[in-house]
Amino acid sequence: MNTSNAKEMASTKKRKYKAPSVAYLQIKFKNNSKPNGFKISNFGKDLTKIERYLASVEGKWSWAVLKQVKTGNIYHYYHPKTGLQRLDLKDYKKQLTSYSLYIIPTQQYKNRHGSQKGISKRVYDLNEVTKYWNKDVLRIDIYQEKKLINRYQGRFLM
Repeated sequence: MNTSNAKEMASTKKRKYKAPSVAYLQIKFKNNSKPNGFKISNFGKDLTKIERYLASVEGKWSWAVLKQVKTGNIYHYYHPKTGLQRLDLKDYKKQLTSYSLYIIPTQQYKNRHGSQKGISKRVYDLNEVTKYWNKDVLRIDIYQEKKLINRYQGRFLM
């Protein structure tokens, strides 16, 4: 066997073809300061693998973003509360939004329980406000980022 023949055989060996990446998924784990990145070359197959991985480490990540490689544009957002549901920016921001409720009880309630202060609660959906309203509540103030956005007083309208 001469050297030219050996070079030919070496060059015709099976090569692994690595497809160029079209997107990457950044995952921010709770115990890491930097997000981890996963390259995706095939949207169908690779994305399902990574989404399965996200499901397997549920509760350990705080956010994930699917970005295009060339431009950096964002395709989808992922949030732990919604799981593997692909969110757009508007829906993702809704998941991050929280409201602070300051519940002011009636004087009868204060006298019964000996508490003179209001009660603070944190909610992530304004529909949850109704479960805090009862006959012992005088007023509910709703704050978002330390600004009063709404006040329910008297009879609660549902």
